[in-house]
Formats: sequence, structure tokens, C-alpha cells
Amino acid sequence: METFIEDLLEDICSDIREVSTRVNNTLLTICRLLPSSSNVFGSNRQHEVLQLTLRNKEVYALDITAAQYGWPVPATMSWDSFMKERVEIVKGTRKFGETGQALRNEAAATTHQDYWNHYKVMDEMKQRFNMLLRQWQAQQGNDTSSLKDILRLPEEKFKRKQASLIQFMNVNFTAFSLKFCKDKAAATAASIKAKTQTSNNVAPTTGHEEIEQGLWSPTP
Repeated sequence: METFIEDLLEDICSDIREVSTRVNNTLLTICRLLPSSSNVFGSNRQHEVLQLTLRNKEVYALDITAAQYGWPVPATMSWDSFMKERVEIVKGTRKFGETGQALRNEAAATTHQDYWNHYKVMDEMKQRFNMLLRQWQAQQGNDTSSLKDILRLPEEKFKRKQASLIQFMNVNFTAFSLKFCKDKAAATAASIKAKTQTSNNVAPTTGHEEIEQGLWSPTP
């Protein structure tokens, strides 16, 4: 994903930073599904965004995952507006790509079975996204052999390519995501059941209690 973003932004950005924040004014609360416990609600509201410094020195926030907190578009807004409207505190700043590498290192060091290991799940999702993106690119003409070429197209032709890419991803990536999450949920239920059956004579459960509550719930 880092390479994908760099390819899109390198012509207009002089610097990209990863900023870890604690956000406020959220419209949704995240409910994480864990194999070893009940649902855990994301009360810490930790959120990572990209700080983009353009070549003309303007600074913007690129919040690719804003939807998880219920925020509508724009995903890109001025840094000052982002700080004022959505941030309680800034927890830290890193060079672009450092967070991803740290998470990959942590996931690689995990030796115990964890069906919902966040970093491994995200890595699998990223690999499928990149594969589908390459498939879509292969279907395009010579004028769009790269993402940079797409960005340089005349506006009307760019909009057609944009709509084509969104439709392709909506169909293919959504189908993969639904199956992926269903399979992981089934594995989580099996893990919970196995652990329960071997723990101090506690009556076994299916694990469905945790799963059926879902991954999202409205903020009280």
C-alpha cells in the first residue's frame, strides 16, 4: 500500500508523514472481535492519518480510513481543519512507511495461533487489493499502463477510468472481503469453542455470541 500511495502522490508532495492521533467527535465506535475474549470496544480512539506537505508548502490530512469512525467525505482536508475538527491529541509522527514495517515485523514475530491477528489480516487484505489493482490495470489500454498515466489523462477520460476502477473494486474486492471475514469468523468461533472446552470445566460455547454482535456499533 505504501508503494501505491507514493506512486499517486510523489509528483505533488514534497513530504509524507504518518501521524498517530487520538480522535474526537467520532460517529461510530469500533468493536474488535478477539478469539480469546468478548468484544472489545475501541474506546482509546487511536487513529493514524497521513500528513501531506505539497510542493507549494500547503499541508493536508489524508484520512484513508475515516469511514471507520463514521466520518463522511472528504477524506482529504486541510491539516488545520483536521486538527480542529477531529483530533484530541497527536501521539506521534513517523516517516512514511515506518509504521507498516513495524507492524509487519510484529506480525512475523507472532508464534501463537491468533485467527484475528490484526496485522496479518490487513496484510492479506492488502495483497488481494494490490493483485486486483494489477488485474484491472492489465485490462486497460496502453494510455493507462500505470497509475501516473491515469492521473495525467484528460478530465473526462480520467473520470471514466476512475468509475471503471471503482466498479471493479466494488465487485471483486467486496466479494473477497465478505468471504474472508466469514472464514475468519468461523475460525474464531472454533478457536473459542476449543479453548472453552478445555478451561476449568466451564460449559462450552459456540463463540457465536461474540461474532453475531458484529464489528460495528453506533456510538452511545
